Amino acid sequence: MLAAIDIGNTQICIGIFNQKRLVSEFRLPTNRRSTADELGMALSRLIKGRESERACTGVVIASVVPELDAAMISAAHSCFGAPVLMISPEMSLPVKNVYRPPGAVGTDRLMNAVAAIHEFGSPVIVVDLGTAITVEVVARGNKYQGGAILPGLMLSVEALAQGTSLLPRVELKKPGRALGRNTEESLRSGIILGAAGAIAVLVKQIKKEIGEKAKVVTTGGFASMVVSHCPELRIIRPHLTLTGLRLSWEYIQQGGQVK
Repeated sequence: MLAAIDIGNTQICIGIFNQKRLVSEFRLPTNRRSTADELGMALSRLIKGRESERACTGVVIASVVPELDAAMISAAHSCFGAPVLMISPEMSLPVKNVYRPPGAVGTDRLMNAVAAIHEFGSPVIVVDLGTAITVEVVARGNKYQGGAILPGLMLSVEALAQGTSLLPRVELKKPGRALGRNTEESLRSGIILGAAGAIAVLVKQIKKEIGEKAKVVTTGGFASMVVSHCPELRIIRPHLTLTGLRLSWEYIQQGGQVK
């Protein structure tokens, strides 16, 4: 049993693996002021009554919220009583990090790349629709090169609501049409279809720049909002980051050998 924890800007995702199978998934809102005790209690509440899932032999963590790293390491060790591995971009991983500088790339982006390579090989493109939208490129030879970053759907909602006097904060729903008949419909159309259009252009241009055919894999909490409006997004893997964490744990435990 392995606990994989992905600390994101909006939420913390916890997955419990039994061998290669993801048996449970839990989510917590990200609170940058959380203490180790608070995180430990939250983890314990999530797995209360699931003693088989508490019996993990290891915990692996990816984080893009550095202020929570120490607290989560302590909380995870207390909750699961198992060794904890915090992934960093400088580690030897099943993907070659050629980003510049290597330490500047988010570990969640690398974990997405690891999982995509494992299933599809390289070259491969990963689109992650989370707090930010990232388009990742793994070139032939499993080389993580980078990609593009743009505001996520909720960031766009918040930016428009906070940066204007008259535009409201809307609930995100799939737009029925591009031509919005009121302000709420217009905002949903612009935010969601605009993101789909931006992704389509980025994927097309990236494919042109790498000069090779590459599968495009999509993940992230807002993927369902966009995929039906973007023909480039046809392969959906909702647990890509957690799977990448599991694969990286196995790789490191086996001394850098791909299983």
